[in-house]
Amino acid sequence: MGRLLKTTVGLIVGAVSGGVLAAIVLAVPTYLDKGCGPLGCVKDWAILGIYIGLGLGGLTGALIGLVVGISSLSKSKGAAVGAVVGSIIMVVLFVMGAGGDTLVSAWAVLSVPTGALVGLIASTFVGFLSGSGTRSLHHADTI
Repeated sequence: MGRLLKTTVGLIVGAVSGGVLAAIVLAVPTYLDKGCGPLGCVKDWAILGIYIGLGLGGLTGALIGLVVGISSLSKSKGAAVGAVVGSIIMVVLFVMGAGGDTLVSAWAVLSVPTGALVGLIASTFVGFLSGSGTRSLHHADTI
């Protein structure tokens, strides 16, 4: 039962944190852009960036959280798993031609620390279920 709970928590926390962080990374620069073109102003497309970030970030965050939850990784190893997944995303984006656009290149590079942050968040929540967080709280009560 404990392993299933850790896996589920890792999956959910990874999906939520990955989705929210990716939505922020995609939507904020789009919202701050002042350019306009034949399809309207770029600022008006920020909501699409939020949805795409929630979807794609949620999927990759769920993958990171699943690995962290199944393996019950420490914070540093969880962050490393997230950084590896972010690095794979970065390589894929550059192979697809992200180097030609400054904004897409920034998104590609930001996927590494964002993935590491998702891994850190997921491993922190999974660590609470392992009892490491409750032991320190219990110890503080006895002092």
